[in-house]
Amino acid sequence: LILPAALTLIFFALFTAAILGIRSRVGYLLAIYLIACANVVFSFELLGLFHLLNNPAAFLGVQTLLLIITAILWWKGKRPPLLGPFTEISGIPLGELGPSLRQHPILWLLALALDLTYAVNAYLVLVVPPNNNDSLYLHMARVVKWLQTGTFLPFDSQISLQVFYPFNVQSLFFWTVLFSSSDQFVGFVQFSAAWVTVLCVYGLARQLNFSKPQAVFAALMWATFPQVFFQSTTTQNDLVPAAFMASGVYF
Repeated sequence: LILPAALTLIFFALFTAAILGIRSRVGYLLAIYLIACANVVFSFELLGLFHLLNNPAAFLGVQTLLLIITAILWWKGKRPPLLGPFTEISGIPLGELGPSLRQHPILWLLALALDLTYAVNAYLVLVVPPNNNDSLYLHMARVVKWLQTGTFLPFDSQISLQVFYPFNVQSLFFWTVLFSSSDQFVGFVQFSAAWVTVLCVYGLARQLNFSKPQAVFAALMWATFPQVFFQSTTTQNDLVPAAFMASGVYF
């Protein structure tokens, strides 16, 4: 069920972002990410009140209902383009590729190196279960408890963090486990947040009137930070709030 659930989220985010009429390409991408996350958190909180968290059909039903409502609003709102500021892009400007390679070879090498190393990280997310201390006693432990009880309401625990710690990020972890029936994809929550923060750094640099090469350099350097790189494979709780915070600062 993870594929239809993901498509429902994506189209809900696209319809909503189109309605908002965001003109910045960076802002549009960030909006899609934030809207999709908000959909999951809202559905999680709603179903948790009725002890239906462990019901994939109910979860998908709420997401589908939100999609239908948003699609109707989009249709009645003159049907703005779903791709927003990306609508006018007809293809990759190959004519600019050569000059860019010659002018900024170091940036291209850095980008290639990061793409390769983060590709390895993505592979590790798929094949290595969550195994760090934070994940085992807090983040994933809560997900399993919610699957057992069907609700996020407090439960008896010797670890108080499992009960009162904010659960926005863990609700995203929960969504992947619920619809895939495994923990194989759960690490992609932090992995995607890492790249969202990279996009935020680029966008903020452009807002501060840095050139495109300077903004790209700043974003790529951020991606090399050990805290960002190594947490991108985990189910810890730092990159997602960082992505939310950086997105808020950008907007």
